[in-house]
Amino acid sequence: MNKQAVAHQILFLLEQLINEAKDAADNARAGAVHEQSVAETQYDSLAIEAGYLAHGHSERADSLIKSYKEYESVLKLSSDKVQVGSLIMLVDDEETEYWYFLGPSQGGLKLEYKNRVVWTITPASPMGSKLVGREVGDEIVHTFANGNKLVTIEAVL
Repeated sequence: MNKQAVAHQILFLLEQLINEAKDAADNARAGAVHEQSVAETQYDSLAIEAGYLAHGHSERADSLIKSYKEYESVLKLSSDKVQVGSLIMLVDDEETEYWYFLGPSQGGLKLEYKNRVVWTITPASPMGSKLVGREVGDEIVHTFANGNKLVTIEAVL
């Protein structure tokens, strides 16, 4: 697995999310100031709600931009031990591979690289907290969708 290619896919995915959040904020802002949003009664709150929505989307975009910068700063880090910026391969006793990228934020992103699924996790996540500081050959028990499994760290890139 090519760590740099996976990292670039994560950055591309974050760019897409940033653009979606910015577009949503722009659309909500436009709705807030549209002539049809003008309050007709004291109980008409469409413009106010659109303004709150625009603010929320703007905050989401700001959060994603911050995450993008954090990911850029950790991509070149390398270590034999699992740390933020590591691409990790776990294998269970049935030889099933699980790939994770330990990022500084935005855990839960899913991407595919060469027909393999890679999930982003953070050190604060249950899986991330078990992996930080570990190295190849270490074993952990983790709860997956189908129950607890013993998995071995096969690669740290």
